Amino acid sequence: MKYLIAFILHFMISSYTVAQTADYDSVYLINNCVELDATGSVQEDRKDLVYQWTFGEGILKYGVKVNHCYSYLGTYEVVLSVIDPQINALFQKEWTCQVEVTENYHLSIDISKDVDKSITASSILSCPSTSGQSDFFWDYGDGTYDVGKEVIHKYPRAGSYSVRLLAQVIHQNDTINLVQTTTLSIQDDEI
Repeated sequence: MKYLIAFILHFMISSYTVAQTADYDSVYLINNCVELDATGSVQEDRKDLVYQWTFGEGILKYGVKVNHCYSYLGTYEVVLSVIDPQINALFQKEWTCQVEVTENYHLSIDISKDVDKSITASSILSCPSTSGQSDFFWDYGDGTYDVGKEVIHKYPRAGSYSVRLLAQVIHQNDTINLVQTTTLSIQDDEI
């Protein structure tokens, strides 16, 4: 079944990501979920093939593109088998990979209003204990920016502002980008 092996080589894992928006990609899972996409391997003359996925938890899913969320930390073997209905055959383990589900990264923003009507914004990053350096970049939503784990900012006028925080974490020679956004309302009496 050489044509199956040839097209499996073009298989791609489309999103191992921790980014909470599509702006940033890395090689880690978000919320212990993975999306597998073999659409690049589908041959025009063989769209009748059935793709069967196992995820190391006793769960079967079918389709060219599938999503799966893991319930527990651990290492799992993902297996793609292909069913050929023309000859009624199952080609097992056409493609395999190991997925390691580890502690998740989580980023949140804590904003408080200070006595002088400015705000103090703090980043809260929880991540595996083996993480390295972390940098924090703030977009206040009013055209100004800042860097730091905790920052102070005074808004020039009342309004609704979208505060965006990007955290860059260096972990085992990889850069992981996490994004968190929150909306802040500043009233006239707070300026």
